[in-house]
Amino acid sequence: GGATSHAAILAQKFDLTAVVGCTDLIFHYDEEKPYATIGRKEFYEGDQISLDGATGLIYSGVCSITERRDTF
Repeated sequence: GGATSHAAILAQKFDLTAVVGCTDLIFHYDEEKPYATIGRKEFYEGDQISLDGATGLIYSGVCSITERRDTF
């Protein structure tokens, strides 16, 4: 589902992290060693990725973060 899906709303309500609307993310459980793919890239348990919740971009590895402070 997307940002307004039941799962997304519950995650927000209970202050949980959730990834929604990532249609390119596919989990492969039937393999001897389960893995996930995003596009043509394979990710295995222990691999690190960074997700940008604002843009939907996915990065291989760990990215540094910057907190945005809105000034209204």
